[in-house]
Amino acid sequence: MRNQVFADKYKKRLRDLCQLIELLDGFRAFKVTDPKKIEKIFRSIHSKKLMSEWKHIRHGIQKLVNLPAKIPNVQLMMKLTAYLRVLIPLSVLPFTIATIFGLFSSNSTNIPQYVFAIFLIYPAATILYTGTELRIRRKIAKFEKEHEEQFKKLRNDTKNLVQMLIYELKKNIKDAEDKENYKVKLLFTDYKGIKIIKKTLRGYRGKKYNLCRVM
Repeated sequence: MRNQVFADKYKKRLRDLCQLIELLDGFRAFKVTDPKKIEKIFRSIHSKKLMSEWKHIRHGIQKLVNLPAKIPNVQLMMKLTAYLRVLIPLSVLPFTIATIFGLFSSNSTNIPQYVFAIFLIYPAATILYTGTELRIRRKIAKFEKEHEEQFKKLRNDTKNLVQMLIYELKKNIKDAEDKENYKVKLLFTDYKGIKIIKKTLRGYRGKKYNLCRVM
């Protein structure tokens, strides 16, 4: 029983380290997460050194989280994309049904107007989402360029903390099986001690995810 409890704690710590690596790597690409959530995970891994490094960048990370409010219209556009992310999957089924209805209808003039409306929801939402995401990306990139020096140090400090977490993960992994079980999806791969397994099709605002494991 005691061995099982120890094994569960060991696995949870590895999962927490992987999660922190992914979340902080995301900050380097302006993919923000609530700092309170991150701090809670740091507390769960019980490392004074890593917690100290987190506290060193926490204030800067919080400023980064508040950044969209400072860029004109970005906060509104981010809310719009959040709604669209919910709407798009929900519209797939009605879109499919409307398509089938249209294909099997003997007379297209008898197709109700609401079927055409349903048919248009999915492509319209997808186009709007893609266009809004592109505008957000451009606005953030422009703001970032204008404040390059301000964010340069924070990015470097965040990268250094991610590197420390990778070393901690490597130190805690006991065997080859765990290396395969505890992989991380990274937007940046300029860290030591990782191996890229594959590049994914999914990404975040122009950057592709890389599935990696510690070496």
